[in-house]
Amino acid sequence: SRTTTTLREIQATAVTGKPTTTYAQRLQDGEQQQSNSSTQMIRDKDQVNYARKNTVNISLHEQYFELMNRTSTQTDGYIASMTTTRGQSPMILLCDPFQIQEVIKNCCNPDCEENSILGVDTIFDLGIFYVTPTTTFRNRCVGQVRTGYYPLMSGPVLIIYNKNFEAFETFVVIYTRSIMKAINTHLSTTTHLLCTRHVLKNIERKLKEMNSSERDRDKIISSIFYDKDSLISAESDEHYDLLFENLHGLWDDHAPDGFVEWFRDYYEYIWEYLWVSTD
Repeated sequence: SRTTTTLREIQATAVTGKPTTTYAQRLQDGEQQQSNSSTQMIRDKDQVNYARKNTVNISLHEQYFELMNRTSTQTDGYIASMTTTRGQSPMILLCDPFQIQEVIKNCCNPDCEENSILGVDTIFDLGIFYVTPTTTFRNRCVGQVRTGYYPLMSGPVLIIYNKNFEAFETFVVIYTRSIMKAINTHLSTTTHLLCTRHVLKNIERKLKEMNSSERDRDKIISSIFYDKDSLISAESDEHYDLLFENLHGLWDDHAPDGFVEWFRDYYEYIWEYLWVSTD
């Protein structure tokens, strides 16, 4: 039989690598070590496939237990906290104390003439998991010689598991407002900018879900982002209200049933109180 250590080593490399590559690498490692124990040698590619299958099929309960164990035993680990609430998916906060110090140094430095923007991306998928939010910032202590830009660094990240995207989408909208409220509470002088590209993709995805034709989608997207009197061109709250009112005729002709209500409920507050960046 194979030793537990050998099987664990095979599982660790089989998760990300192809079975053939893993087999060849393990075989080469074994030859280099010139091991005289058959239990430390890999048997064949079937052993790699079996180890990979067992690793991939680990139940969520086992994964949660492993995460909870790491959170409670590793005082200096990258898992800062794991939160479970009745009726909701577990949320895991990943961050390192050094990351927090770097965020403060690069985004909140009173001695710096121009601090970095702290980017907060509310959602993207990572396999069966959703990352919401992930934070990024520019490290102003390091400059790229060729471009002169500061490198983009990763800050704290929150990960949750949820297969029901519709329920999760609703959660994200609520969570986005919670993020704004939390930032305003602790950093009251900050200016908020929404990412144009992400907002556009969210609206486009919703129109597709409502079975809007490509022609109608283009009309609506243009009225929000690209036309001369698009919503994004609003220069004040009053101007925004006027532009939104002028869109009713166009949207009555091209928007699917329920879109106007959806847009008002999910985005009007954000668009009215936060300016949208044109990155």
